[in-house]
Amino acid sequence: MSIFDKYDADSGSLLDREESLDYRHDTYDEQSGSEIESERKNVIPTGFAIVSLLVLITLGGRLFQIQIVQGQEKTSLARENSIRQVINPAPRGMILDTRGVWLARNTPSFRVQINPGDLPKDAKNRAAIYDRLAAVLRWSESVKTSYVSDIEKNRLHQVDPVVIEDEVDHDKALLFISQLEAVQAVVVVPQQVRQYNQPTDGLSHIIGYVGSANMQEVEQKGLKYGDQTGKSGLEDSYDNDLRGKDGVNQVVVDSKGKSLRKLNDKANDPHAGNNLVLSIDLKLQTVMANELRSGLEKAGIKSGVAIAMNPQNGEILGMVSIPAYDSNLFAHGISQADYQKLASDPLNPLFDRAVNGTFASGSTIKPFVAAIGLQEGVISENTRINTPPEITVGQWSFPNWQKIFIPNVDVKTAIAMSNDVFFYAVGGGYDKIGGLGISKLSKGLTWFGFGAPTGIDLPSEGVGLVPDSAWKKKTKGESWYIGDTYHLSIGQGDFLVTPLQLITALCAVANGGTLYQPHLVDHIVDADGNMVKTIDKQAERSNFISSNNIRIVREGMRQAVTNGSGRQLQSLPVTSGAKTGTAQFGASNENLHAWFEAFAPYDNPTFAIVVLGEKGPQTNEGNTTAEPIAKNIMEQYFSPDFNK
Repeated sequence: MSIFDKYDADSGSLLDREESLDYRHDTYDEQSGSEIESERKNVIPTGFAIVSLLVLITLGGRLFQIQIVQGQEKTSLARENSIRQVINPAPRGMILDTRGVWLARNTPSFRVQINPGDLPKDAKNRAAIYDRLAAVLRWSESVKTSYVSDIEKNRLHQVDPVVIEDEVDHDKALLFISQLEAVQAVVVVPQQVRQYNQPTDGLSHIIGYVGSANMQEVEQKGLKYGDQTGKSGLEDSYDNDLRGKDGVNQVVVDSKGKSLRKLNDKANDPHAGNNLVLSIDLKLQTVMANELRSGLEKAGIKSGVAIAMNPQNGEILGMVSIPAYDSNLFAHGISQADYQKLASDPLNPLFDRAVNGTFASGSTIKPFVAAIGLQEGVISENTRINTPPEITVGQWSFPNWQKIFIPNVDVKTAIAMSNDVFFYAVGGGYDKIGGLGISKLSKGLTWFGFGAPTGIDLPSEGVGLVPDSAWKKKTKGESWYIGDTYHLSIGQGDFLVTPLQLITALCAVANGGTLYQPHLVDHIVDADGNMVKTIDKQAERSNFISSNNIRIVREGMRQAVTNGSGRQLQSLPVTSGAKTGTAQFGASNENLHAWFEAFAPYDNPTFAIVVLGEKGPQTNEGNTTAEPIAKNIMEQYFSPDFNK
């Protein structure tokens, strides 16, 4: 018979007592009524009087036993036993990819905790409990001292439990239960531990991880100490949806804080958190991570980014930032050594380059500069100029990367061949092109979302920089020169973008002129699979560039594939448009970022991609490093077998 069975038997005794008392009152009332009636009639049959007397004697004896003999025992039991409310944590919602593959889920586990309010008042008795815990849990002397000091100084009068052993597996939990069952105030309770499915790079930055709520989170989110809450990624930004509602169990405990039995109340059961269904495709994510890692290794580069997005609605299909980390390290309580290793890594694997990294864009900016020039009337589809190897302004020269004279260049050819001089002219003016000037150029770049957050459903993101004359005066104390405009026109100088901003702008060109807010979550369902919320596509801006001007830019990007810098995509099973980019940064021209952007199928794009190879040598160029990576990803994505 378990301790719960014993208590049920005791409870039954209490119930018998109550029933007996009720019977006594009923009998007494009847007897009393008989006495009143007999007084009224003044007639009491002798036999009935004798029976009544015997009943009264029997009841009196029973009453004496209940109240006097058993009373002290029952009173003691009532004092020792009490009903306590115990929080039953709600299962955290799962995170699934677009095919239903789990990316974050819960696994059963146990924890050992002390309920400070149940510790004995006597310090010597508490010390004996600490000694017993140290022996069972195999604490070192320093660990024991740390726990004891914390409890004795800070927690002794608190209600919240103190977790002293977390994430205990089933077999060890059974051992602890048997060894600690008689130890006052110490209990082994079930819990759920977050588990992340991370067979590939990049998911850690997207999914994030959970951890115990700190003081600020307790106050801001209305949590309790020890509650699990999102710390980064989607775990953080969708924490309210994932967390669910805790239940409260009423549990009978004895004087030592040990649970005797649960008082069932289904109304107080926990309600599981909702599940997030992402637009991310784990299969594509794996392809992107493998190809990015392989391509970067071939180029001798250690960090980079690949993002894929649906131009029709802003859905992120895959997003990889290398190097990355394993979210499970944090979910299981990261060790100081592991955290120090991540934090001290010069490549900073904790940093999400795709969303928060800001980089010089190089020539990937040229399609947008072309669109702004067309929209402002600075150039037309038929504008043509001869482009020399370089432009000279005073003592400064601004070269064309091809370093040759090229006649009769129009905007489509300039995009396809990435002609620097043509874009110098569009931005700052040259030959027959008057130029946008810095005000119109910087304003036009903001139309495409540069210099501002995209609004992606993650806790933070970089904003990049669209410099102008006011910014330079304030920041550097210098005037703005035409050379600054030339640099900005080809994505150099102080201009900075995030890879996420770049692909969002690219999708606006691909889809005909609508700038969508990127998002990772497609919809939210409850634990039973019922729809809770659909994340609708949200247009940040539309019709800011005419459809005809967008057509011209798209045709230039198509020519980049047919006879320009993006010719490697010709072997794909679908048509596409593309643009390469190589960006210099820092004081030395030896530092280069390799970029590539593309969309497909050309006539009705459903896939756009941006690849960045960060900080490489002179050989790290868009068409040598980034373009092959993008081509390999697209080749697999558009293969007939990909969705099987």
